[in-house]
Amino acid sequence: MKSVNEKIILFILVLLVLNNSIFFIISLYSGPIIGFITAIIMAIHWWKKRDSRLIMIMAIIWILIHIIELFKLRISIYPVNIFLNLLLPILLFYFSLKAYLQEKKRMGSNQ
Repeated sequence: MKSVNEKIILFILVLLVLNNSIFFIISLYSGPIIGFITAIIMAIHWWKKRDSRLIMIMAIIWILIHIIELFKLRISIYPVNIFLNLLLPILLFYFSLKAYLQEKKRMGSNQ
């Protein structure tokens, strides 16, 4: 990995994997297993391709899903997991946007 942003993105994806696996174990809801699998696929894809645009799109989708879930469920009995599922994708979007802009700047300076 080249930049600090790339390492942070991978770290956030690992945190999402851990959060959703713990959330699944303690809650037995089916939603966290979908988040767990999605985060694993995103982490593997990031590790191989470094596609920050895909990560930004998935982060936006993740945020929207959990905002809708928050409004639908109102107050959850698992507020820490819900909070992490909102906060981590926001950070993921921010750092993937920074990585994208860095890459775009680097590609522009090579021409």
